[in-house]
Amino acid sequence: MRILFVFLGISLLFGACEKDISVSIPLPVDGIVVEGYIESGKAPYVILTKNSPYFQEVDLNSLQNLLIFDAFVTVSDGLITDTLQFGINPDQFPYAYYTGSKIIGQEGKSYELRIIRGKDSLYAQTSIPMAVPIDSLVFKGEPDFADTLGYVWLYFSDPAAKTNYYRQMNMVLGVDSFFVHPFSSILDDKILNGQLFQRPTYHGFTGTQGAAQDTSEMENDDFSFYFKEGDKVVIKLSSIDVETYLFWKTLEAQAKSGGNPFATPANVFSNIKGGGIGIWGGYGVWLDTLEIRHPDPAKRK
Repeated sequence: MRILFVFLGISLLFGACEKDISVSIPLPVDGIVVEGYIESGKAPYVILTKNSPYFQEVDLNSLQNLLIFDAFVTVSDGLITDTLQFGINPDQFPYAYYTGSKIIGQEGKSYELRIIRGKDSLYAQTSIPMAVPIDSLVFKGEPDFADTLGYVWLYFSDPAAKTNYYRQMNMVLGVDSFFVHPFSSILDDKILNGQLFQRPTYHGFTGTQGAAQDTSEMENDDFSFYFKEGDKVVIKLSSIDVETYLFWKTLEAQAKSGGNPFATPANVFSNIKGGGIGIWGGYGVWLDTLEIRHPDPAKRK
């Protein structure tokens, strides 16, 4: 009985301390969100959206209202200034973008991005590092699935001269309409500087299932992350600078928390100056392709 009274007393004590708390969350200051990049061998590509309150209801109309159609966007390499033109790509979301035609990305060169919209004037600087070659790609099947499903292992030799940063993405030809990324998509050589990297990778996330013209076949099941026999897989290994690395690292850390209040908070890094947020990044790209075949010819489909 004495123990029972103790528990009742504790319950009453904590019950008496309960109080409804109403928190008023201020609305964010209007700003521009930038996702821009320039790859070796390609024109600059910039997506612009507005920021929005964290608890704002998300639907088709609210997403449509976040798109920015009326900005003046330029990219300069110090000699040429390219005024980017507005375009539409229904295979992605956001489907509105800006791209150029006068400048094509080159390894070792720097590029300045400038964005003017109303009273907003944003700018950022990036450079394209030298691409690091992929040594080989190897498919390793899972025995539980008779080796017909599995992961692709990526092998490359890291240069020892300096600290290097990478982002890796994948595409299955005839299945994906664009490159998709695994978690985590970024890595550095702080531990394996100058050594051979061995990295397993799975299919990745498209993020746009249901978008017009999207040909991705990924589904939310136990097999969606595996590569399978018959896939023709393109692996993109991009050399990036430290600012681009920090952006994707902090963005993926925030995404992995999934809104968990006990997760370590992660503010997303940005190299955009002048009041906006986001990233303007340069990518030194190396591509390699692997057609997946069963390791045992007698068991091929």
